[in-house]
Amino acid sequence: MIAIPLLDGDTFLCDNSTMEKFTTCPRSAQYAISYRLTPSGDRSALKFGGIAHKVLDTRYRAGTPMLEQNLDVTNAMVAVAEKEFSTYTPPQDDFRNLDRMVDLIHKYGQAYPFESFDLYRFPDGRPFIEVPFMVPLGEIDLQGATFYVQNLVKTPNGELVKSGTVHPRTINSIKIVWMGRIDLAYTLSSGLYIVDHKTSSIATNMAEFEISHQFYGYTYATETLLQREVNGIVINRIVCRKPTRT
Repeated sequence: MIAIPLLDGDTFLCDNSTMEKFTTCPRSAQYAISYRLTPSGDRSALKFGGIAHKVLDTRYRAGTPMLEQNLDVTNAMVAVAEKEFSTYTPPQDDFRNLDRMVDLIHKYGQAYPFESFDLYRFPDGRPFIEVPFMVPLGEIDLQGATFYVQNLVKTPNGELVKSGTVHPRTINSIKIVWMGRIDLAYTLSSGLYIVDHKTSSIATNMAEFEISHQFYGYTYATETLLQREVNGIVINRIVCRKPTRT
């Protein structure tokens, strides 16, 4: 049975992944939203990318030190990777493993030993790193249509989980909320920029991001949160190819 997950009984939460599925393959969206199913081939890449985000989170929360001169930061990044891989074992034939992540950490430090920007900080001093957001997009009039729904609840740590059983409900309207997490924001020459970390096994054409609704959405969310214009977006693409055999 297909059910619509709703928060507070009338709010549909839409993130970038959901939007991509809706616009490229509605059937994929159905499986992901209603059944929480994703293609098995995506899981290893998503897990590796998630660990890379946590590693970079550690790096930038330390400020913008010279990595080659600050082994404590590099060691902390490696420790995060080791902790994550201690509870996750990638498929035996998958190159995206702990050794590859440690190699990525050291090469990232060599390529970017320091940063020329300043992290954006909130008035209380918190850096704008891994900031979650939920901003309203609008409301859809359903004119009293009946749908099968399942309630979403927010746990104390902020995670959204399904609660209760699937049940029919007559709905007059649904609020659409855009949600996600912005990796980093910084200031440079009085401008505000947001950064999105992306790991990939291939270096594709960056032009694909010029019309990405993800970055239109992230810009809208950041400007809503900070009440300030975003001057640009930086894609921190980290290409991690499968090692070649010699």
